[in-house]
This record gives sequence, structure tokens and C-alpha cells, in this order.
Amino acid sequence: MDYDIDAPFLLYESAFNASISNASGNNSVVTEPEVTNVNDAYFDKQLRIAVLYIEISVGLFGGAFVCLWLWTNPRRKSRVNTAITHLTVSDLLVITCAMLPQLVWEYDRQWCAGWLVCKLLKFTQV
Repeated sequence: MDYDIDAPFLLYESAFNASISNASGNNSVVTEPEVTNVNDAYFDKQLRIAVLYIEISVGLFGGAFVCLWLWTNPRRKSRVNTAITHLTVSDLLVITCAMLPQLVWEYDRQWCAGWLVCKLLKFTQV
């Protein structure tokens, strides 16, 4: 069963049509550009996907580099290095639990994995 999460946010083009009387007395119909989704009104899909790819690749590369540096550092038992390790692990968890599912979602915007997986994914994202 497919779930369309954006269904409540769909806008209809007919809601934007309005009849306006101009200065010469002629009636003309002014239509706004077609908007199919509130979330897509201002941002292009390809731009969102490109930004997500850049953020994910930079985040994974940076996190891996910091983990490698901390592993090879002879003073890795210090409190500061422990804090940096925890921050790096949390950043990697954000990338894998929040950004990767968002990248998958950006492609077709249809949820096919069911109710339970949806709730588990949202729980891990929070």
C-alpha cells in the first residue's frame, strides 16, 4: 500500500484563479503559476538533491577523517578527544539516520515501506 504523505498539502490550481477587472473595464483572468506542493514552491528538486549529496559526502569524509585522526593520535585518552569522538559519532548518526533517508525521499516522494518502518525512521530522526 502506498502512502502519500503530502496529500494534505496539495494545492489546487483552481484555488488561485481570480477574476479581476482592470482599468478599462475588461474582465481578465489572472492565474498564478501551478503549485503542486507547498514544500516545492520555492526550491528546485535537483538543487535539493545536489545539496544533500554535497552535505552527505562532505560529512562522511570529514567524520571518517576525524575518526582516523583520533585513532592514530597517541593522546586519544584525553577528555577533549573523548568529547570530539562523541561529537563525530553523533554527526555520523545524523548523516545516516536523517540525511540519507531524506535523499531517498527526495526522488519520488512516495512512502512504500509501511507504517512501522515510517514510525521507526521518524523516531531515529528525532
